[in-house]
Amino acid sequence: MRKATLVLLLALLIACSLPWAASAGLRYTPHQNPETAQSAFAVPSLLSNYGIAMRLISEKDFSDAKSLLEQLKQAAIPAELKNAMDLYNSLTAETNEMLETIDELLQEVDSLINQQLLNDAGVKLDQAEDQIEEAESKLQDLTQATEAIGKQVGVLAGPDEQKIAYDALTDMLSRVDQLRDTYEQLRQELSQKVVEKQQQLTATSITLVLTPGETWVDENIIISGRLTDEYGNPLPDAAGKVITFIIAEHSWGGAVGAVTDGNGYYSRGITVPYLYLSSTTVKALWIPQGDDDKNTYQACSVSQDLTILFHQSQLEITDAPQEMYPGLAGTISGQVTSTGEVSERVLKASLEGADVGQALTDGEGNFQLEVTPPADIDLGSHTLRIFLIPKQKSSGEFQDIEVKVTKLVPEVVVQTSGFVFSSASLRVDGSVSWEGTPISGAAVNLSFSGTSATTTTSDDGTFSFDLSVPWAPIIGGSQSIDVTVVPSESWLGTTQAKASVLVLSPLNIALLSAALITIGVVLYRRRRHLVILTPEEEAFPESAEEHLIVAVEPKDSKEQVLATYYLAVRLVQESTGMLLQSQQTLREFLNEVEGHLGKVGESFAELTWRAEQALYSPSIPSAEEVAQAEQIAHSLERELSR
Repeated sequence: MRKATLVLLLALLIACSLPWAASAGLRYTPHQNPETAQSAFAVPSLLSNYGIAMRLISEKDFSDAKSLLEQLKQAAIPAELKNAMDLYNSLTAETNEMLETIDELLQEVDSLINQQLLNDAGVKLDQAEDQIEEAESKLQDLTQATEAIGKQVGVLAGPDEQKIAYDALTDMLSRVDQLRDTYEQLRQELSQKVVEKQQQLTATSITLVLTPGETWVDENIIISGRLTDEYGNPLPDAAGKVITFIIAEHSWGGAVGAVTDGNGYYSRGITVPYLYLSSTTVKALWIPQGDDDKNTYQACSVSQDLTILFHQSQLEITDAPQEMYPGLAGTISGQVTSTGEVSERVLKASLEGADVGQALTDGEGNFQLEVTPPADIDLGSHTLRIFLIPKQKSSGEFQDIEVKVTKLVPEVVVQTSGFVFSSASLRVDGSVSWEGTPISGAAVNLSFSGTSATTTTSDDGTFSFDLSVPWAPIIGGSQSIDVTVVPSESWLGTTQAKASVLVLSPLNIALLSAALITIGVVLYRRRRHLVILTPEEEAFPESAEEHLIVAVEPKDSKEQVLATYYLAVRLVQESTGMLLQSQQTLREFLNEVEGHLGKVGESFAELTWRAEQALYSPSIPSAEEVAQAEQIAHSLERELSR
């Protein structure tokens, strides 16, 4: 795919340049200063010069080839042809550098083999093999690119120019084949040298003895043995050979391992590390260094089993929360049991790689571990890992707990008047708490009737707003008060609460007054009585002059209850001289006048409650409830008229 793309790109670039190339009649050598070069360049000359560069590469004249390619890159080539030739130049230059590197590597391999540095020679030879394979692939790309350019500009280039390019490319291919042959010869020579060296090397042997073969962690054992040739004889210059110990497949002893004496014996006391493995293996290894590397093989002993004793510890989680909260500590309970130490054992908690808690066990191995998730942790499911840290001869342990990190929702209470007149002031009070504990410093955002305000909760968790209700000439109706609380505590989430208030506009009042007038008061002469007539009674009233008659029925039962209440309010106002103020709620007016009404206060309180239900409850009063309200109004009117 890469080769096809390269050829296609070159073909497209050359094809786009053909109209210019066909109109160019002059030829210029590409070895010109780009500052003074003319605006046209002969394509055939350019192609033959690339052929010269490739011939230099095949002749191992890499330096001159590189210089020529640099000059060709700077040639005065019109923009229509420059992109294609720059790509071709880059491909040729990369091939030049690659063949030069291969040539240097193979020369170096030959030198290393002659010096008997066979390991180093093998490394360099592997590098040369990789470079040859890449060069072969690069030359295939260059061959296809040359063919593509030749087809596109063949009508402009004569046979001599094309032959120069193709012959040079053939020479480069032959040169790579030669490098491949040289590589194969060196590989074969290296293999022969390795075999010869192995035949000349002295075979070695090393023994290993563990004393004792069973021990506790952090206690000493003696590792001893002998390094000899394959016949059990000491090696020449046997003293000072460094032995490395391998335990559980890890180097143990290292550069300060045991050292052999003049007869090849070695011995050293080693402290068993805190592996907490019931058993493991130990080996002794000798790797020849310096002149030994030229004359002897390395030696590795037979593995010996080492039984390691320690106190096995168990970690049991007895209680853990299923949910945790950012920045808020949660408690995890559990117990550590062991045949060794259980008191003052260290436990640590890790959540997503962060240390989130630490505790110590008591004398019986019980623990209470407080875990505090980071304040900025992502919400959702997490794995909480509890580590029991090893202690001397007692092993460690860990347990994973799946927890859900979420936020708690605080309780928000919003209080305000049941209704308010437009253009008046409205007070909104509230509180924020969690399980009875006040939440201070929380941001409180309020939105009401197109206006907004912000405050923070006080130390006791309360907040208040004094709002100016916009004046509205139209019907106000019920308005929503939206409160959003954003606590400062990371473990509490944002909470929203709502309240509603009935906004009465001037038109509301006018309509109510009109309704009262429409309901009407028929002049009375002797006694005033409030009578709500049924349709049948309305058609045939008895002694109309003696009664206050409601002549028009409200639209629904809610309005019937409210109309009854407002007529009762008029009677109370006339009796007490106290008026219902615009900023007062129905309950506040009741509290103000109830003490002045005596026994009648109970009836007015009952009627006030029914009016509040009609205003704020979604349920519709039944006909029976309307009749009860009217009966209460009758009783109130009768008592006040005495």
